[in-house]
Formats: sequence, C-alpha cells, structure tokens
Amino acid sequence: MRVAVHAAWFAGGVVLVLVALDSALKTFVLPRGIVVPYARFVVVCVRRLFTVAPYAPWSSDRSSRFRVAALGLRSRRSPA
Repeated sequence: MRVAVHAAWFAGGVVLVLVALDSALKTFVLPRGIVVPYARFVVVCVRRLFTVAPYAPWSSDRSSRFRVAALGLRSRRSPA
C-alpha cells in the first residue's frame, strides 16, 4: 500500500512537471497566440492577488501599493 501511494505521488509530480514544461514551450516558443490553460490559471491567480492587495492593511498609501506590486511586501517606508 505504501509503495502504491509513493508511486501515485511520483506520477502526479511527473505530470505537473510535464504540464509546466508544455505550458512554457507553448507560451514562449510558439509564434501564434495560443491560450494555455495552465498559464491562464497562473495569470488569473496573480491578478486576483493584486486585485485584493489594495484592500490589505499594508496598502495604506500609494508608495506601499507600488512596493506590493513590485513584490516587496514590507509595510513600512524605507528611510530616505
């Protein structure tokens, strides 16, 4: 039973790696605009994160929102 569980996890990991490689190839190599479901999922999730970010406590002023968008998530201003 334990071997079967490990084999299932391994197979799932291989599938995830292959999906990521397929998505990267289709996104960056193919010359035509093709919608890749995995890439679309990632873009939608990141967009939702930054759509919610303006309502977060660290986004009290404009410079804080820009820091969050640049993925520097500190809430305090850096010394000038």
